[in-house]
Amino acid sequence: MSEKDINLQRENGRYWNEIATHEYLFDRQDQEIEVVKSISKEEFLAHFEMVFFSDKVKRLDMELTSTAHEE
Repeated sequence: MSEKDINLQRENGRYWNEIATHEYLFDRQDQEIEVVKSISKEEFLAHFEMVFFSDKVKRLDMELTSTAHEE
């Protein structure tokens, strides 16, 4: 997420998450933004095709239905 923290609580939450997971990457958000920026549209589409439409990846599709919403 590239938006700035809208309040101190959100920033505090990000930092405490790093401490709680013992990873200490306090600039994780900036690093992730740079990685996302480096992905081309073609790379994204190729990955999407592989994950959702390839025989190489196992996937379970579920459909939930309810008689309460038949109409």
